[in-house]
Amino acid sequence: MSRMPILARIVLLSTVLLAFLIATNTFLSSRLSRNAEAISDGATAIRVLTHANSASTHFGDLKYWLSDLAVSLLMRSETNALAAREDLEADLEFLEPYAPERVAAIRSEIEPYVRQGFQAVEAYTNDQRVLGNSLVAKGHIHIQRIDTELSALVNELEDLAVATSDVAFDEATQAVRVSSGLVVAAGLVGTLLTLLVVGSLRRPLHRLMGAMDE
Repeated sequence: MSRMPILARIVLLSTVLLAFLIATNTFLSSRLSRNAEAISDGATAIRVLTHANSASTHFGDLKYWLSDLAVSLLMRSETNALAAREDLEADLEFLEPYAPERVAAIRSEIEPYVRQGFQAVEAYTNDQRVLGNSLVAKGHIHIQRIDTELSALVNELEDLAVATSDVAFDEATQAVRVSSGLVVAAGLVGTLLTLLVVGSLRRPLHRLMGAMDE
């Protein structure tokens, strides 16, 4: 170090400090990008879970209004049942890319359930109560299967949302920990180099001051 020109020492110090600064910023940018992706995945998982819960709610509405229609034979109940079916289908359409097998299983049960429900209403309208009761009983089998699939879907998506959230938290924690270590390391190295360079400059400066005094 003592044999290097003064300008070279200053350039070396600046280069090392700049290299630490660039490395720290590059690392933080990479970590922030990964953390942003993890947060985005978590938000997507929560949004999917919300639609799964919404599908469960809309199926509950569909069951209620079909049952009410079978008892009351009111046009309002039929309208509400059809609206609940449309809302349920919209939720299933959103969920299909994330859980295609579950959605396919649910749809395969909804179609015969709704068809048998309206057939039961028609039977009751024609005063065929035995046939209507038989169709309603068959509908309960579809209801149990759909409830089972919806419950499994919600549980799976809840687990996925929790796991994704944990990943995002771990990424953020690790990024803070490593970046703090880099900052401390950069500070120590910069301090040591500064002291070394300043120390190496003291002797030439003392000699220069002595020569000026003489």
